[in-house]
Amino acid sequence: MAKNNYVVGLDVGTSKVSVCIGQLNDNNQIQLIAVGQAPSEGVKHGMITDLERATKAIGKAVAEAEKISGLDIDEVSLGVGGSHIKSQHSRGVIAISRTDKEITEKDVERVIDQARAVPIPLEQELVDVLPQRYIIDDQEGIVDPVGMSGIRLETEVLIITGGTAAIKNMIKCVTGAGFRIKDLVVGSLAASSSVILKEEKELGVALVDIGGGKTDIAIFVEGNIRYLGSVPVGGDLISKDLAFGLRTSFKEAEEIKKTHGWARRDLIPSKTEISVTGIGKKEPRQVPVDSVVEMIEPRIEEMLGIIGKEIQKSGFTDLIPSGVVITGGASQLRGLEQCAEQIFGMPTRVGWPQDILGLAQNSQDPGLALSVGLVQLALNEEIRSGSYSGASASSLGKVFKRWTKWLEDIF
Repeated sequence: MAKNNYVVGLDVGTSKVSVCIGQLNDNNQIQLIAVGQAPSEGVKHGMITDLERATKAIGKAVAEAEKISGLDIDEVSLGVGGSHIKSQHSRGVIAISRTDKEITEKDVERVIDQARAVPIPLEQELVDVLPQRYIIDDQEGIVDPVGMSGIRLETEVLIITGGTAAIKNMIKCVTGAGFRIKDLVVGSLAASSSVILKEEKELGVALVDIGGGKTDIAIFVEGNIRYLGSVPVGGDLISKDLAFGLRTSFKEAEEIKKTHGWARRDLIPSKTEISVTGIGKKEPRQVPVDSVVEMIEPRIEEMLGIIGKEIQKSGFTDLIPSGVVITGGASQLRGLEQCAEQIFGMPTRVGWPQDILGLAQNSQDPGLALSVGLVQLALNEEIRSGSYSGASASSLGKVFKRWTKWLEDIF
């Protein structure tokens, strides 16, 4: 009999709110049991602009997931992202105090505490510290130093901070909709868990999560997250261009983009025409697909150029031979892989959620990468720990315990 406990991943984006409910089956395999979505309102570039509208959108998406699953959701893992999430590298070094020079967990805590002692802007709060690697007496490549011997222990860490106001407002929307927050997880880290292969992370890879209003970037080298970034460009820019150029509604422009859009004109298979309805219920008119793509192509090239500069800014371009994995709702534009590969100058593929049972037609949507990733993180931790108790903290979610504490202090 399948276990009844479940976890819930919530992604509050600019274009839509996505909710995924997952559980482990009797074989400890991850299975989606429901997906709920609703048009997003009151959100821009990953930040809340209208509390009431955003709260209602969250409620609608969760209600749909509840209707499908027959469950009453009360707790969620929340993905957060946007330009307010910052990262920086730091190093710490300590002397081992024990007479036998054996390194203990307390030594690891001490060296991490030293590495985290860096200035943080007033409007930012420390999210946490992610250890990248350990060094014992100049011996590198140490994964877990506990139990080993040495005179000096050194670590390199990635310090992640988040905008206090941005996080507080997102929390208000979720709690205002009637749900507790179990974990706060950086969105690009969650998305990477569902679409990037372990081998790609080990070799070096960049995740590019293109949403409606922003693009989050995460770079992995030797299996560790080394850089987090975000740029305020997303798929909504293309839809707005189409709405303006075709003199139609944003909703119709969005549908035209999904159904007939291409990233490049030279990839269009046939020179057909499509029907476009103008604003005010005017009679539909015929428009060549070539004209539609002519509006899309320069915007895509501009967006990819901005994203490429952010990847270059990281300083890890030469350390990601696996190239770029693009995900998110806007990644479904046909021909995007070819266009991105040419602009980035490195291998590029579109990433879909992987290793998920149930609701295959939904879980294969790149737009669900983040919410599916939140479910995977929580449930994979249950598999590793050998205890399955519902929506428990994921390995990445646990990293954010101190973040949750300061949020509690705020409220």
